[in-house]
Amino acid sequence: MPSNWLYLDTNFPTFTGGESNTEKINTIQNYMYMLVEQLRYSMRNMSPVNFNTAGLQQLGNILTEPLTVRLEGAEGQISDFRVTLDGVTITDENGTTWIKGSTIHTGSIYFDALDSSTRSTINGAASAASSAASLARRIANGEFAGGTFINNREIYSPTIYANEFNVVPEDRSDFTGAFNIYGIWAKAQDTLYHMLSIKYSGVEDAPIVRIYSPSGAYLEFGDTEHVNLFRFQGRYYFGTHASGEKNCTVDFSMANVTGLTIS
Repeated sequence: MPSNWLYLDTNFPTFTGGESNTEKINTIQNYMYMLVEQLRYSMRNMSPVNFNTAGLQQLGNILTEPLTVRLEGAEGQISDFRVTLDGVTITDENGTTWIKGSTIHTGSIYFDALDSSTRSTINGAASAASSAASLARRIANGEFAGGTFINNREIYSPTIYANEFNVVPEDRSDFTGAFNIYGIWAKAQDTLYHMLSIKYSGVEDAPIVRIYSPSGAYLEFGDTEHVNLFRFQGRYYFGTHASGEKNCTVDFSMANVTGLTIS
């Protein structure tokens, strides 16, 4: 392989006129081999020493400025390729695609050009979306009226069976929680009453569990007698639902009662 271009210049083929055609062809062929090898070496070892100062500066200016290439077809088609700090932009008659880093913005992607795994994922998502839309239409049409509906945070159902029902805080910063029962009163059917609340609170001096009716409903205990605990004019009473009396017999014979004042 020649060491530099000067070697090629000094060994440029020259003839005296006495060479045969075969000798001339061999000389030219050998020179072409040397030229190809020198070109390969130069192209594979590009560095500032391969350029003169002015040429290198001009090349640097080109590479630091936005690059725009426009291709025009024989039938008037135009395709623009532009490279700037904002990324790569390709524009043709079908639209514009913008690429920057890991982000691609485009109008459409040819489905068959995607790999099989991506196509399968897209098909699965499309099928799930179609099923969800169908279910939403069925719910809107009232097909599931009175049935069970579940979204990301709520469950609506007329009846739920469970072996155990737990009220658990979502995280350590939740200090309250409740189990609530709502109902309709026959004499005021337009109102939804908060009949019962079993609520805990962990913000007081000691943990507290409250059992009460926010709507002021009677709390009944017992079986056939329906013993009621209710509030009347600022005082709490025991009574029976059947008789409507505001008093009843409470048996404390099996209890040690302290601090009780009878009035």
